[in-house]
Amino acid sequence: MELRSTPGTGLSFEPNFELLRSQGWQICSWHGRYCVAFQGSHQGVFEWRGDGWHAVNSHTRNAA
Repeated sequence: MELRSTPGTGLSFEPNFELLRSQGWQICSWHGRYCVAFQGSHQGVFEWRGDGWHAVNSHTRNAA
């Protein structure tokens, strides 16, 4: 999954967390260009690459 910046706006070195939030993700933590976010029971690890968020890893938590 990729969440990209608006075309034509150029590269941004500052992560844009609003791109994740606008897709229903809740930011849990971040460090540098990496972010952990939750969307319901789904957890995603994302990397900011200047043009948008790129999924590094994701999984769904099992209900107990």
